Amino acid sequence: MVEYALLRAALFSMRRPLAVDDYRHDRQHTILTPDPSSRHTPSSNDTALLLADLVRAVRLGDRAWLLEPFASPSVCSACAAAYSAAWDVVGAAGGVTAWVAQFETRWTNGSHQTNETADAAQ
Repeated sequence: MVEYALLRAALFSMRRPLAVDDYRHDRQHTILTPDPSSRHTPSSNDTALLLADLVRAVRLGDRAWLLEPFASPSVCSACAAAYSAAWDVVGAAGGVTAWVAQFETRWTNGSHQTNETADAAQ
């Protein structure tokens, strides 16, 4: 009888399970998965994240989120701004192929390094 009372007390003292609405309230999305039903979680630089994903996709022959987003970036103002800025960078370079080629050249030549890293390497 004591065990039953302890079990019952433990069960009724537990926090109630979260309802579906609680999960929706706490959900967040990143730049790679725009979602109008959740809060945007910014990275330190959402535009750089999109451009890094573009390089990854070209290197691996994979889907690039900038070119084929999971959802329309227009559903979130922060996502739309980051996608627009990334497209501005790519457009200024002359397109995806030209921008990735410029990036790879800078990376290969080491011009991506800051002054501190370049000094340490010498």
